[in-house]
Amino acid sequence: MATETVFDAWAVSMYIFTIAVTMPVLFRAIHRNLPSGRIHALRAALVDLDEVFQHSLESGFLSDFAATTIRGRVIAFHVRADELHFRAMKATTFRADLMNAFRGLSGEISQAIRDVRALRGKISAMALDELAAQQPQVALSGHFNCVGGIKESYHCGRAILVAEDIDMITKSEETVVTV
Repeated sequence: MATETVFDAWAVSMYIFTIAVTMPVLFRAIHRNLPSGRIHALRAALVDLDEVFQHSLESGFLSDFAATTIRGRVIAFHVRADELHFRAMKATTFRADLMNAFRGLSGEISQAIRDVRALRGKISAMALDELAAQQPQVALSGHFNCVGGIKESYHCGRAILVAEDIDMITKSEETVVTV
């Protein structure tokens, strides 16, 4: 009889422990996939897209036509994200948020995230192709100084430059590095 009581107490304590551990994890997983949680991932993807697009523009990796076309798509994504954001934030209770998920809002937000990431990937590929066309291929993986060991290196595209070389390049009028 005493062993049954101990066994039951142990089983009850394990059930309580299991519920206490799994419920928060399960709740976070559910909340992350609800529209109110997915909208944050969409906003983060849009910030990444804006950064990649802006960097590609500033670096001159995009032609005028490509920049104009992509700018239109980026604006369209922002408008679409605003509409999805307002629809997701209209739900003021967990139940309403869950109903939005069942109606397909989470799926729409996930599709928007995939579209934003696809455009970011296309911009990155275009920028990489342009960068490869602009810079010569360098087959070095580092620079070793026999006296001082390995010097501090900077990666500039595919070329690896040593700190002293950068100082020399910036002081001289020639910016061509021959290896």
